[in-house]
Amino acid sequence: MKITLEQSLASAVRYIQDCDEESIKVYFDEVPEDYAVPSLYFPVPQTSSRKVSLSTYMTEITVNCRFMDVTDWRANDRATTVRDCLLLDDCVIPIVSAEGEVAEKGLHTDQPEVRRIDEGIVQLSFPIRSYYGPGDKAQKMAHFYNMWHKATEEYRRR
Repeated sequence: MKITLEQSLASAVRYIQDCDEESIKVYFDEVPEDYAVPSLYFPVPQTSSRKVSLSTYMTEITVNCRFMDVTDWRANDRATTVRDCLLLDDCVIPIVSAEGEVAEKGLHTDQPEVRRIDEGIVQLSFPIRSYYGPGDKAQKMAHFYNMWHKATEEYRRR
């Protein structure tokens, strides 16, 4: 089973939602002025690429999730709960297929970080690394935004 970049991103979003409270409003890319509290906000992930060998490149995608709540305490509690779930799972996120079934494979991440952004907003961040050769056009950076949009498309319909 080949794991695509959008599948990895969608699995990370689902994992965070599964570890957080139920019925939380989720936003992608932009937060509206009248956003709901409590809610989750997923900005477009940050990316960087570098060459790691003569024929292999690595793209690091930093997934950021902002927990927005009434107070810093509640936002921090929700973010640290998801962080602790990830740490207890040995920083492995189960891969979810396009049909919504959990595969036997997992996505390894580095240790997640939690930090306060603003009043009532706490951010959880963790990197996902993807390795590819020069011929793997599906994972080139030029297609990254389209992959993010495709990975979050199901959640936008809600």
